[in-house]
Amino acid sequence: LRNNVEGRLGVSVVLLYSLWLTKAFAALQFYKVEPLAGKLLALTLTWIAAAAALTTRTWQINPDPYTGEREPLVPMRHPRWNTKFRWEK
Repeated sequence: LRNNVEGRLGVSVVLLYSLWLTKAFAALQFYKVEPLAGKLLALTLTWIAAAAALTTRTWQINPDPYTGEREPLVPMRHPRWNTKFRWEK
C-alpha cells in the first residue's frame, strides 16, 4: 500500500496514522452534533487501522535493498528519490 509516487513506505506509515487521528477527531465532532453520524464515521476507523497496521508491518519487514536499513519515517533527500511536481521538468 504505497500512497506516494516514490514508494516511500516510511512516509506512508506516518500519513496513515495521521489520517486515523484526523478521522477520529472528525467522528468525535460529528458525534457531538449527531450521535448516529459520529458512530457511522467511526466505523471506518477500523479499515484505516487495518491499513495502518499492514503498512507498518510491511515497512518493518522490507528494508531498503541498497542499505539494508528501514526507510525513514519522515521525508528526506535521498539520491534515489527525486521529488518533483508534475509541471516541473
